Amino acid sequence: MPSGVLDVLWTAVFLVGIALALYCLLTIHRSPYFSEVQKLKWLLFTLALPFLGPIAWILRSRAEKREAAQRPSPDTQNTQPPSNDAP
Repeated sequence: MPSGVLDVLWTAVFLVGIALALYCLLTIHRSPYFSEVQKLKWLLFTLALPFLGPIAWILRSRAEKREAAQRPSPDTQNTQPPSNDAP
């Protein structure tokens, strides 16, 4: 491969890594599913491992969203329609 192609390839890989890191920084900060300590751990993990960290975060946050959607909300757990058995 010519040197110019490798330069473009490495630049693209570097820019994808930067974009993933920025995306994860924003989504970690805004995530309602994790505590502040968990967010800090994910932030450090994402910054320490530039490609593995963001990919792991994206997969974990999607799994957490699915789990949260399956859990019943506390407002609707014990609500039953009123019965018409009253005299």
